[in-house]
Order: sequence, then structure tokens, then C-alpha cells
Amino acid sequence: ETVESPPISTLIKDCLQPSDNCLAEHLLFLGSKAKNYPDARKSISDWLKQAVGLETAYFRCEDGCGLSRKNQTTVRNISKLLRWTTLQPTSQLWQDSLVKAGIGTLSKRLNGVDFIGKTGTLDMVSSLSGFVKCKNGETKIVSVVLNHYGCTESEAREILDRFIENVSK
Repeated sequence: ETVESPPISTLIKDCLQPSDNCLAEHLLFLGSKAKNYPDARKSISDWLKQAVGLETAYFRCEDGCGLSRKNQTTVRNISKLLRWTTLQPTSQLWQDSLVKAGIGTLSKRLNGVDFIGKTGTLDMVSSLSGFVKCKNGETKIVSVVLNHYGCTESEAREILDRFIENVSK
């Protein structure tokens, strides 16, 4: 039996821009071609370590959406993954799927900044990673994670946004 769906480019965009955690979980399973969830996690983790070169000591994947507190990585690993995407034939598809200032999870953030990326939020954790185009035309990869911060969530987001704004100058 054949099941038809929108193209993967649409699914990824529908997942990343509004940060649809349920769809992310399904895409983890779909992308791995595994028969069960633990095998899907292992398959994706192995691929990220082998193909992308993530540092094993600083990486653990517990779910497909990033909501588990057992997930672990570093901004270095996130940056490696972002860099790896730029070297792939699907680079444009990936970048078109990321959220832009004024859209989705950045609907009221980073106005006037040429940024595409992904936000991340848990209780006492805020992050922002992606690509920022600087005033001189250079594009930089950025990844910032604030963990267990001593301010409000709103203030943490302002810190992340200011960082990206400063990089863009």
C-alpha cells in the first residue's frame, strides 16, 4: 500500500518553523527507517556521529524534538551540524525550512536582522542557532544556549537576540 504525503521539504518546514514537536518525533522515525523508536534514536545518533562528525562525548539523542532533559550536545556540535548542512546538495532545502525573523517562533524577534535558524525553549533553557548574514555580506554560523539562567525567559530571549544582532553588524 502506498501512502502519499506532502514533499519532505514541506514536512520539514512545517516542523521547524512553528516548532512542531509531534511532527519532529515522526520525522525522527521516518528518517531512520527503523522499526521501533529505540532503534530510530540509535540510527539517527549513529548517523550524526559518523556522517556529521559530532563529538560522541558531548552528544546524546533521547528524542526527536529536543524536549527530553536527557538530550545532550554542545554549541560546537550544533555548529558542526549547521556547517555540514551547507556542504550538502540539499543545503537550500534545509535553509528554506528554517525560521526567519518575523516568522513562526521568531514572529516578534530579530526584526531587521538577516537570520535563519532554529529556536529552542525548555524551562530555564533558551537557545538560538542558525545563520546570520552580516552587514559586510559574510554569513556566519551561530549557536547560543542559555541554561539555568538567572533572569526571566523574556530577558533570556532578549540576550540571545542581542547576541545575533551584534554578530550581524
